[in-house]
Amino acid sequence: MTLGIGWGLLLSPSGLVAFQVQPSAMQQLKTRQKAEWRALKSRQAAQKHSMRRTNIPRAQRIEVKHQMGREKRQLKEKQRDERQAMKDQMRVMKAKR
Repeated sequence: MTLGIGWGLLLSPSGLVAFQVQPSAMQQLKTRQKAEWRALKSRQAAQKHSMRRTNIPRAQRIEVKHQMGREKRQLKEKQRDERQAMKDQMRVMKAKR
């Protein structure tokens, strides 16, 4: 029986019982980052689609395309920094034990 990420099965006197496992902080971070990435992709796809339907000068199209590339790079860098900060924080917490 597949319940997806964050679920588990527990054998109890009343039989198999499903319980939800609290995802780790890193899993929560990655899930949030995937949602941010999907939102950016859909926003940019909608922007591209709207540009196709209108008569926009070539220079402005190029400017918008470059802006979208910058947004992608900035999000990628921000997410990489967040993951690295999380790893550093986990190392510090493990060292304190």
